[in-house]
Amino acid sequence: MPRFATLTAALGVLTAVWTIVGVFLGYLAHRACFGDTSCVSTSSGWVVQSLAVALLVVSGLCFVGPKSLFYLSALFSAVIAGSVYAFTDMTTFAELTLVLFAVTVALSVYAARRQIPVSEQGHPMNLPVFG
Repeated sequence: MPRFATLTAALGVLTAVWTIVGVFLGYLAHRACFGDTSCVSTSSGWVVQSLAVALLVVSGLCFVGPKSLFYLSALFSAVIAGSVYAFTDMTTFAELTLVLFAVTVALSVYAARRQIPVSEQGHPMNLPVFG
């Protein structure tokens, strides 16, 4: 596996752990707003935590699995980022979390689409000619 893909998978794991710990410690306090004036605070972020656990599993599988798993990692990252943006008070921790998710989405898509170039000398169609 190329080093870029390994770093991208490690970033996905780090982002998932960051989110799980942030929800568990209450730094990503969730709220539900109905209209402009009434907001109800929800103490449980189990949806975000379960999605972050799924991101953790998928990012862990990206270390050994096919490159197409990076698309799933990008999808989970985008969904979690959307839920953090929609249901979280914008604190510094939440903004840093959104930046981590944006970087994870961009690098995951790039890692899934990246082609590893083969040198002309190492190309399998470059066979030695004798005679």
